[in-house]
Amino acid sequence: MNSWKVKILVAAVVISAGYAVATAQEPQSLLGSWDYKSMTNLKDGKPFGTIRFKPGQWTITFNADGHWTRNAPFPAAKPQSGKYKVHERHLTLNLDGMEHREKYEFAIQNDGKELTLTDKKAIFQTVRQP
Repeated sequence: MNSWKVKILVAAVVISAGYAVATAQEPQSLLGSWDYKSMTNLKDGKPFGTIRFKPGQWTITFNADGHWTRNAPFPAAKPQSGKYKVHERHLTLNLDGMEHREKYEFAIQNDGKELTLTDKKAIFQTVRQP
C-alpha cells in the first residue's frame, strides 16, 4: 500500500476514534440529579409564559446505567422513569412501559452546573443538585 494511502487510513481511524470518545463521554456530563428551575412554554417557537419551580419541587436524575427518574412537580402526579439515550446534543427519554418518547436538544453551561432541555413545546432550565 502506498504511504499516502496509509496516512489517509491512519488519519481516518484517528478522527473516528476521537469522535467516538467525544460522543461516548457526552452522557457523563448529564449524570447526577438536576432541579428544574423553570419551564418556558413555546408558541410558534417563541416564549409564551414561564413557570418557576422551588428547589426540590421537580427533579430529574440520570444514572450511569442509562436509566433516568423524574419526580412529579405536584403531589397528584406520579414519578416517571425509563431509559435515556444521548446522541450529540439530542436526548431521548423512553418512559418505562410506554411507547411514548420525549425528545430534547440539550445544552450544559456554567461549568456543568446548568442544563437546558428544549423541545418543540417548551424550554426547561435546570441546575445540578449539590
